[in-house]
Amino acid sequence: MSSYHVRAGAADGNSFEVIFHLPVPAATLNRAGINLRTLLLNTGIGGKSIMTVGIGPGLITQQEMDQITNGEIYEHVEQMDTNPGETLVALRNKIDARYNSLLANERPRIEKRLTYWGFDRDVP
Repeated sequence: MSSYHVRAGAADGNSFEVIFHLPVPAATLNRAGINLRTLLLNTGIGGKSIMTVGIGPGLITQQEMDQITNGEIYEHVEQMDTNPGETLVALRNKIDARYNSLLANERPRIEKRLTYWGFDRDVP
């Protein structure tokens, strides 16, 4: 599984779409006792990919797609700015840093958003 995939960019070459694949831990529960993977699937926030299954550059394997559709991986998509003179190494380092930032910040943001999701109750 790739941590991220760089896709097509703007016509001026100054930004590119990057699809990040973030692992979702199995043991994370919200306050209602619901697993984060289940939350991502049941809310529709996760469980889907904009990528195509296949073999080769720009495609994901069926195994990766299965991990996304069962909540093991959360797909996050955003535009990354660059410039035509930026080297591949510099761009790679920038995308790597963004990936690490997403690992540290995106999952906790989603967890906070879904803290009580699924806490359903019938009052006696």
